Amino acid sequence: MMTTIAPATVLIALGLAACAVSLLMWKRRARSQEDRTRQRKIDPGFAEEWAPVSFQYPEIAAFEHDVDHFPPRPYRPFKPGTYHVTMGIRNMNWNDWIELDSQFLEWHRIRSERITARGSQLIHVLPDRPIVRGAQPAAEELVQELSEFLVRRYPSMYSVTRDESVDGWNGAGKVTTVTILPTKETYDVSVEPMRVAALLIPDDLAILIKGQDGQYYLQGGAIIVPGTWRLKDKIGMPLDEIHITGEVPYYKEKLQLSMNRFFSRLPVDKPVVRNNWFFQAVLPRDVADPHDPEELGWYKSVMGSEDDFVHVPSSYLLEMEALAKEKTGKQHPAQAYDAEKPQATTTKQQKCKAGADNETPSPVLPITVDRIRLRSERQTLRRLPRTGAIVFTVRTYKTPLEQLAREPGMAARLAAALQGVKEGAPETYSRMLSMKGLEKVLLDYLDARATLEGAL
Repeated sequence: MMTTIAPATVLIALGLAACAVSLLMWKRRARSQEDRTRQRKIDPGFAEEWAPVSFQYPEIAAFEHDVDHFPPRPYRPFKPGTYHVTMGIRNMNWNDWIELDSQFLEWHRIRSERITARGSQLIHVLPDRPIVRGAQPAAEELVQELSEFLVRRYPSMYSVTRDESVDGWNGAGKVTTVTILPTKETYDVSVEPMRVAALLIPDDLAILIKGQDGQYYLQGGAIIVPGTWRLKDKIGMPLDEIHITGEVPYYKEKLQLSMNRFFSRLPVDKPVVRNNWFFQAVLPRDVADPHDPEELGWYKSVMGSEDDFVHVPSSYLLEMEALAKEKTGKQHPAQAYDAEKPQATTTKQQKCKAGADNETPSPVLPITVDRIRLRSERQTLRRLPRTGAIVFTVRTYKTPLEQLAREPGMAARLAAALQGVKEGAPETYSRMLSMKGLEKVLLDYLDARATLEGAL
């Protein structure tokens, strides 16, 4: 016998369903309005407001290989011929934003240990400043972007939970937690989003935001394994100051204008990638840090102690000290950064500590072939659609010279590339081979390997 449902009951049910749908739509509109309102809560002195972009993300293809057994990509970003100083950027496929390989677990361990030991020295997010917006909204957007990408690209490595009442990528619910499946670690993405982002991937992360003066400022980051610089020294700096105090060769003459123009014009839908490279000699195994023998986190062989590292006071640090002085009346002896007056900076002050410029016995010297590494960075740049911040990722690859030279034709190719750098950009060449004795050992070995290959 069929049961008859009263018309009034049907109307009530339909009414409740309509209310539920309306409530869901209202929540999503409210969230969207909240995001826009947060963007507008900027004092008149700040840079012009970024209008969030409605962006349809491309389909991300699942990685076809077993990450645990997939070797690091063999990036060899050099070629014979005269070297020309350029930004060296190229278009990036969306599938390639973050690259994972068999080193993931080892790198995750090193990064986790450094974050535990050094915390805010490695991860920092600045609040709003008179000249530029703070990075917290961008950090929140970034961890969402990473979570959405990773769970699609590497479904065997990550899983997420979602809040279906709030939109995420392409209409999916907003990510609330993300889990690294091999380590069984689950993170709430709303708690310390910059830290969560740093733990999810092997790349370091920097957030750059456009200021009132048109410069892009390093307003946030998770710089865990940089090797040669520290976030606490660079945080708050504009791009020009970062590169000039870092003594980047030919920056003013050949890179400054094109780089600033590129940052201002970078669209949301066109991410880019670039690579750089140089050589270093790691410490002998018997004196190296057993937790990081390849000096991934800090290049102690040349830079000396990470804790004793000295850097020119940044404009941001001086700004903070000036505010503190107003409150306490105490004067700080630091001198202001002046782009027109080069100062003794990190490289010049530190290299003698590792025996680079003197004859003092050091664990680093003499350099032997087995300790020389090619250090190559894969860097990506993309603009976030909601906040307009530019995210800079850096993944480091280290290859032993002996392994590199076993690749067919590589010894001759690398020797020719180094000669091209020496001819086209001698300052860059000096920086690439700055450690005392490195140049001779490296070139002699490459010549010997090339000769051996030619005789076979």
